[in-house]
Amino acid sequence: MTDPVQLAKDILEWREKRTELQVIEDRIKQAVLDLGKTQTVGDVRASYSAGRRTFGYKEAVEGYVAQEPEDLVAFLERVEANTRVVTTTDVDYRAICDAWKLTAPVIKQGNPSVDIKFV
Repeated sequence: MTDPVQLAKDILEWREKRTELQVIEDRIKQAVLDLGKTQTVGDVRASYSAGRRTFGYKEAVEGYVAQEPEDLVAFLERVEANTRVVTTTDVDYRAICDAWKLTAPVIKQGNPSVDIKFV
């Protein structure tokens, strides 16, 4: 049978240790953010991420087509010749950028973050 007094002590001890660990974790994360580089010590890794980026593939294609419209016509003719039945009208702007070797602008940059875990 569970002793309610011991359970209460365990819960309070857990809270205290969890708070202490959170302070240490916050210091580690801030230090890794300042370094801007993943750190591994023993079997613990603090992984740095510069943040998720969103690219403007559509904008890059549209900008290029505005300057070189004959390339779009030739590209679409090539796609049409190799296409059977199309049931959607989705355009894969990233694939077009890759095919034309266009550099898409970064239109959104997420915040850097750090994740700490055992490896």
